Amino acid sequence: MHVRGLKRIATLVQLVRNEAQDERAAWEMVLGRLLDVLLIEALRAAADNAAPPRLLRGLADARLGSAMRCIRGDPRHGWTVERLANEASMSRSVFFNRFRREVGVAPLEYLLSWSMALARKMRARGRC
Repeated sequence: MHVRGLKRIATLVQLVRNEAQDERAAWEMVLGRLLDVLLIEALRAAADNAAPPRLLRGLADARLGSAMRCIRGDPRHGWTVERLANEASMSRSVFFNRFRREVGVAPLEYLLSWSMALARKMRARGRC
């Protein structure tokens, strides 16, 4: 995804950079929230505002968003529905049903699609 020339995103990128360099108290928490907002803003701006609404709904949900950040942060971890549900502080069945309803795919399907997207990106850069 390439998003250029948007002052709002440039400001967020600068805030992320500053937070990562300064490492002040609670910097990891602040950085995580800034990255969430940056991702959402980039999705909003991408492809003539064609950001997938289900992805945004999942990220906006505090519990589902936590699990989605885990997947994105460490896709090789060996995630299971049970582990992701624990990250979201939910039962497996409630987590699975809510994830599928809000995001539009099952949690492990989302993990697979994210992993494949990363692999395609690495291959395009000649890292595979």
